[in-house]
Amino acid sequence: MQNREQLVPLYQKFLSGECTDAELNLLFLHFKITSLEDLNKLIRQELDSVDDPSDVTFEELTRLAKVHDKIKADIDLGTIEKSSSYIYKRSLYSLMAAAAIVIFASLGIMLYSHRDEVKPQHLAKAEVVEDVLPGGNKAFLTLANGTKLSLTDANDGELARQAGISIVKTEDGQLVYTVGNSAKEAANAALFNTIETPRGGQYQINLPDGSRIWLNAASSLRYPVAFAGNERKVELTGEAYFEIAENKTMPFKVISHKQVVEVLGTHFNINAYPEEVSVKTTLLEGSVKVRSGNNTVKLRPGQQSLIDQTIAVTEADISESVAWKNGKTQFSNADIKTIMRMLSRWYDVEVEYQGEMIGTGFGGSVSRSKNISEILKLLELTGDVHFKIQGRRVTVMP
Repeated sequence: MQNREQLVPLYQKFLSGECTDAELNLLFLHFKITSLEDLNKLIRQELDSVDDPSDVTFEELTRLAKVHDKIKADIDLGTIEKSSSYIYKRSLYSLMAAAAIVIFASLGIMLYSHRDEVKPQHLAKAEVVEDVLPGGNKAFLTLANGTKLSLTDANDGELARQAGISIVKTEDGQLVYTVGNSAKEAANAALFNTIETPRGGQYQINLPDGSRIWLNAASSLRYPVAFAGNERKVELTGEAYFEIAENKTMPFKVISHKQVVEVLGTHFNINAYPEEVSVKTTLLEGSVKVRSGNNTVKLRPGQQSLIDQTIAVTEADISESVAWKNGKTQFSNADIKTIMRMLSRWYDVEVEYQGEMIGTGFGGSVSRSKNISEILKLLELTGDVHFKIQGRRVTVMP
């Protein structure tokens, strides 16, 4: 391709998935004799032409992935000119994989992996027998008298009254506690309710003191119907995001796996799933004390405590910590088993592994509203893993 002015429109056709086989030949034969730097420059120019990266839709990225697969298939079948050369096949495939990774990472959508080289033989399509839909607003409420209500199936409106407290389900997936005229009666009654989300569920609860709590999948919160005494205390299993109403005379305490978090009024996230390696508390606003055993640390906004055998404080990636609450699945330099635990809770799937999983660190972000196959498809673009979906079982293979 002697005329460089031909290259840009041809590359744009490639991005839109409109290249013919002949045009693909021209494009990649051109890059074979130049460098990856040239391709990256074109990618950057394409990205710079977008005012807002969020304007690039998931469907457009999926289309690019399909183009990627087509080229991979052409290489394997030898339909691209000179593709019988192993060196050419490897350099061309490496170029394509690198281009896709640059595009996804630059847009902040999906996906990169930390590894030394691209392995062409590892790229495979997710085998889909049945797809799995994302989770949604699902939860169960157990009242102090033992009555268990499905918030998924219950009609919107008032669900129950307990000692002067009205419990209302809203149409947008919230459970709201409203104190009536007999707040003192409710406080003296010492009644406790429990809200729990199943795998594939999430829910928001607004407590009588004005605090708001978002529960992630496979989590539960035990709390009093009304707070009394000199503290507000709840018990958490799993993960939740807290926005606590300030009350200097009644500190708010969250008891969870391996720790107690004490606050006056603040915004923070606790990830305390028993199956995870460490318990993470991330502070967004205000101040919290985290106590584990005989050790106590105080966090300032932007910090995160991690509890395994000991307690440590690090700078936090706030966007990653609260991504789930904002409707995203996000991870940074995470191994595949950590990612699959996240996906298994949200999509309510069982995960099994075949073969040895390498220590590659993946990073990226994608909407939690997407079907699981779309996320797995993007993970496969790294070339390090591929998947098979059968019903609600996902098999992970190197």
